Formats: sequence, structure tokens, C-alpha cells
Amino acid sequence: MCEGGELIMSVPGNPDETYSWTSLNNPGFSSTGPGATINIVGLNDGGRYVITVISGSTGCTGRDTADVRIIPLPGVADGVYNGPLCAGDTLALNVNDTSTDVSYVWTGPNGFTSPYKQSFKQGVGESDSGPYIVIVERENKCTRRDTLDVLVKPRPAAPDISSNSPITSGETLYLEMKNPATGASFQWRGPNNYGS
Repeated sequence: MCEGGELIMSVPGNPDETYSWTSLNNPGFSSTGPGATINIVGLNDGGRYVITVISGSTGCTGRDTADVRIIPLPGVADGVYNGPLCAGDTLALNVNDTSTDVSYVWTGPNGFTSPYKQSFKQGVGESDSGPYIVIVERENKCTRRDTLDVLVKPRPAAPDISSNSPITSGETLYLEMKNPATGASFQWRGPNNYGS
């Protein structure tokens, strides 16, 4: 079972019998009754558990054992990506995790899925914004997960530029952008370190 899970052990109960649970690996553990529970198991809770049953009518004693294996969880899954992104960029997803013997699954908007720790999606658009979930799994479905909120911003349209060229020396050059995007900023560059 997975680290952090709930361990439940039980035997068929009989009102005429008394029950005692002990652990060979955890001397501090004990329980009575036909069932025993550890709400949140740690790695030290693995090992052999012994149930001793005493019959009230005969005084006879019976014992049984249960071997419990605790599978450690993967390390904390810390997902990262290469934001901020603009439409057309490549999204790069990664997990800051040094766990061994684990598998990775990424899922995201528009049916995105990838089985790699480091995953990519080329040519993203605004519709690729949203939650990306990574699940890090060790055997027996022992998992950790993280969620990234990815934002892809719209890229302005290619500028459509016009001028009053050709002109002669001494005349004023006029430059105009015919399709300015709302909310965008503009920088002009040209010969002789021209800038505006």
C-alpha cells in the first residue's frame, strides 16, 4: 500500500473471543478487537503484524500474521513551464523532481497528453491556455500531482508599414503603421541608429 494511506486489518469477529494486535517492526503499535487501523501509514509502519485470538469458552489461543509493505510516495511534484508565452511559441513543461522508478503523465487543454517528465507543445494558441496537470506515479498507483495555470497571450499581427518614400535629401520622411493593435506598444528602428 502507499505511504500516507489508511491501513485496515481485520479478522472475522466472534463475541466469545478476545483479540490482540501487535507489530514485530513497530513495538509501539497495539490494538484490540477483530480489526486494527492505522489512519496514516508511514514507511516505518511496514512489516509483520500479529493477531492473537483467545477463545473465551476453551481458553485456546490462535495466531495469524499479515505482512504489510509500504510503498514510498514520489517526491513532491513541482511543475514548471517556460512562461510567459505568446501565440506560436513552444510550451515547455517540466517537473522539479528527483524521484526514481516513477512515471509521468501530463494532461492539458485541447486533449494534450504526454508521458514524459519534460514535455513540449509547439505552436500554442490562446486556446491552449488553462490548467496543465502532471501526475507522478510509483507502483500500485502511489501518486503525487501538481497543476500549472498556463497563459498564452495573443501575438500582434505582422505590422503593415507605409512611408512617403522615395524622398530627396532634406525632405521629411513619414512612416505609418496601417494596422496598429489595440493596447500594443511600438518601437521604430532604422538606419543611422534611428529610433522612435
